[in-house]
Amino acid sequence: MNEQGVDSVMAINTLYQHCCIENNPLNFNRNNPFEMTQNLNPIQRYVYSCMGWKRETYVKNRNEGFKGLFPGNMELVEVSTLAGLLIKYEEDFIMCSRIEEALELTSNIKTPAYKTA
Repeated sequence: MNEQGVDSVMAINTLYQHCCIENNPLNFNRNNPFEMTQNLNPIQRYVYSCMGWKRETYVKNRNEGFKGLFPGNMELVEVSTLAGLLIKYEEDFIMCSRIEEALELTSNIKTPAYKTA
């Protein structure tokens, strides 16, 4: 976080999809013909596994009573779809494990040998 004027960062995945909150469209009009996804206003979905704060700004704002998540100036940083995978349920873990296997992401990782008593 060496950018001038940036106090906190949040990783995101930008999605070009039709999205609703509580059955209310966010980025499309139901009365219009089906819009091409590339023409929609993108949704910027937070990736919780990667966020950061400038310590000085964070501590100062907390001491002044700030209760929010991102004090100061926040910047959004695009990360890969893989980095944005969210594991909430067992099915998510299984899916990520299969992706890991398919991409051979762990083939070069050496696991230490432990001695058993």
